[in-house]
Amino acid sequence: MRRVLFVVLLLAVGISRASILDIRKGYYPNKIRYVFDVRNVNRFNVKNLGKLLIIKISKLKVFYKLPFIPSKVYYFKLYNPERLVIDIYKPQIKQHFKTHVKNQVKVSYIPAFLYNRPSGKKVVVIDPGHGGKDPGGIGLYGVEEKNVVLAIGKKLDYFLRHDPRFKVIMTRDKDVFVPLQERAMIAIKNRADLFISIHCNIAPDHIEWPHGTNIYYLSSAGINRKYNELVKNVSFDRAVFGNALDVNSVSARKILAKMALNITKNQSYIFAKDLAFFLNKELDRHVTLHNIHRRNFVVLRTPGIPSVLVETGFLTNKEDVRKLTNSRYQWKFAKAMYDAIVYYFFGNSYRYNINKSLESPL
Repeated sequence: MRRVLFVVLLLAVGISRASILDIRKGYYPNKIRYVFDVRNVNRFNVKNLGKLLIIKISKLKVFYKLPFIPSKVYYFKLYNPERLVIDIYKPQIKQHFKTHVKNQVKVSYIPAFLYNRPSGKKVVVIDPGHGGKDPGGIGLYGVEEKNVVLAIGKKLDYFLRHDPRFKVIMTRDKDVFVPLQERAMIAIKNRADLFISIHCNIAPDHIEWPHGTNIYYLSSAGINRKYNELVKNVSFDRAVFGNALDVNSVSARKILAKMALNITKNQSYIFAKDLAFFLNKELDRHVTLHNIHRRNFVVLRTPGIPSVLVETGFLTNKEDVRKLTNSRYQWKFAKAMYDAIVYYFFGNSYRYNINKSLESPL
């Protein structure tokens, strides 16, 4: 069956605290339902002008071009988790005979990079940097970056695996080498909702005074380098968009590529701020955010997936090395990251009554 491509344009004035985390679409016999997973939305309004649907979500605007003029449109808000629901009823057709329609619902998801999760779980990909033949940075006392980041990554994996709201995937869980491009494709192929790459810093010339945590997310310049590849490389855009494109349409790929890249840029920034907040709050950690566009940050170019790279600390600073090689501190760092992830997806309801044994490593 030929699918209709809906063009979605997200407009925002600056970066609002209100945000759209996911969009789902369900087909019913008599209506189409849109569900927006959101956070911190205070104002919500829907206006119907013929085939055009204008959705105002705080300062965000969403435009949908419908395939028909609806007979009526209902909208309402639900909580825990926070979401907005819009029911668009199809035009009524008079029938002169009785028909029996099975009460079945066909569900599809748009945009294509926002995928259906039958289990309702959020997919988080943890990427401990380097590994195997690539030790990463080598700091004071011969401490190797690959070992520190794997230890922190495993502890973050522990927290997420004990929370039934998440499915967690690690790009590596032992001392092996995984190429950069393969790390990004692991996130894309698993339809990740969030990608976190964990690293350590090395100061130039091994000077000792730089310290603290740095969080990187892609700038507009950096992320737009992926645009041409998405538009021109059919095999790559199939990996990103799945089966959303029924035909080899360049215009369709352009629209979806822009949407995917905008989500990556904006949502990565939002999560980076959340992560900085929790690292400061729980570890009293000096955290700096960096809007970067360097080509070698390959792991951050994951269209449609919010992605950050966390430089946990400097292996050339004595105090940072002391902390980063301490198992108890690694647990605390991982716990702060876990809290930030939960807050990013679930807002003020981030406190989850997990099993007490989850706290025991701390």
